[in-house]
Amino acid sequence: MLQPVIKKALSDNAKESLRQSIFDMDLSGGGKLPPEQDLARRLNVSRGTIRTALQDLEQEGLVLRIHGKGTFINPEALRIRANIGGMTEFSSVIQQNGYDPGMKLLSVRQEAASESIVKHLHLSVGALLIRVEKLYFADKLPVILSIAWVPASLFPQLPSEEDWASHNNFGLLYLQAEKVITHDIVDISSVSREEMESQLCHKSAMACRSMLCLEACAFDQDNIPAIFGKAFYDTSRIRFQLFRSQEANL
Repeated sequence: MLQPVIKKALSDNAKESLRQSIFDMDLSGGGKLPPEQDLARRLNVSRGTIRTALQDLEQEGLVLRIHGKGTFINPEALRIRANIGGMTEFSSVIQQNGYDPGMKLLSVRQEAASESIVKHLHLSVGALLIRVEKLYFADKLPVILSIAWVPASLFPQLPSEEDWASHNNFGLLYLQAEKVITHDIVDISSVSREEMESQLCHKSAMACRSMLCLEACAFDQDNIPAIFGKAFYDTSRIRFQLFRSQEANL
């Protein structure tokens, strides 16, 4: 059943509600979605919000929009677990890989922005940052380690450690800084365990010798960089897929 969208980033909530509905749908009837206007009414959002959500799902390959015919579920894309082309919260990535997720806050501290960070967040060297490290588990095994740097100036009052432990980073930015993360730019690389640990405040609990590193700068609703982060994935357990389509060359 489609559930009405509750306040937050409406297009993100609409997309997740549509995504869940799509995975629950019976495709024997052809897999055609209702018209945008009908979806907007059911989710209690504007038609523009639904259109944005559908565009995102189309980029992920989950739906196919055929001019003059409507929007259809792509049955082949339903087999994709975690799509590396989408902004997906770490716990959801773990769930999509078939595991029970967990999270432990490793550390929260304040530090001065280095030259390597300021170029991403458009700050001055020495600006105050909040550095947050979290470890994520799949069936109690450590599989993702994340480091995030957030400008302290975004918050009217600095969040507590409990706040960081109780919310994902994007959610806390929304709740306490009114920043809605809309998109990010990602660099992808492979790193060794030693390279990863050289960037941490402590020794890692992850057992793999090499891992996938996603280095991302995320932007808010005003296209201003709000958070810079690195996430290290144990790819022996966490796997990504990518749906790609051929652009028409007419």
